[in-house]
Amino acid sequence: TSMKASLPRAAETLASDM
Repeated sequence: TSMKASLPRAAETLASDM
């Protein structure tokens, strides 16, 4: 997994959690 793709993915997960 690319870190570049992981960054936006982590942000999406955080936003979904909130």
